Amino acid sequence: MSHWPEQPVNIIIQWLKAHSSSLVVADFGCGDARLAKNV
Repeated sequence: MSHWPEQPVNIIIQWLKAHSSSLVVADFGCGDARLAKNV
């Protein structure tokens, strides 16, 4: 992912922040839990 123009998780974080706060999100991925920390 270091060569991608934008990391997909950042796009998902932006999308989730722009939508209803009543959404339930589960971060089951590997890595640094960036989604869980930002949403």
